[in-house]
Amino acid sequence: MLGQVGCLALAIYFEARSENLQGQIFVAETVVNRVESKRYPNTHCGVVFQYKQFSFLNDVYDKKKPLYIKNKKAWNESVKLAYKYVTATPDVHDACHYARHEISNKWTKHFDLAVKVGSHSFYDGGCK
Repeated sequence: MLGQVGCLALAIYFEARSENLQGQIFVAETVVNRVESKRYPNTHCGVVFQYKQFSFLNDVYDKKKPLYIKNKKAWNESVKLAYKYVTATPDVHDACHYARHEISNKWTKHFDLAVKVGSHSFYDGGCK
């Protein structure tokens, strides 16, 4: 069992390990915003493993492919950051969704672009 820190670390690692710290923080905060929303599951694991919400899990669901953590240094940094967000209540932005810039998603038209960080666009709305 991963525990809440492990679940959040998976999202940070697989969604943003190649990003700078700010990009990783925004991914972590987006998960936290969902945990705090009544529209999503109320745990980090519940949010991260909600069906088809995070692209890094699509092959796990569709093709039953396991996840592999290949970069131990990046994984350890993801765990440290996840621990901070699971054990504290940092001041978070309002984004509830994000997507990579180069991917065209119809759903992004329903939300306001909040900020672009690294290779991701973060969108406000959808959590309240």
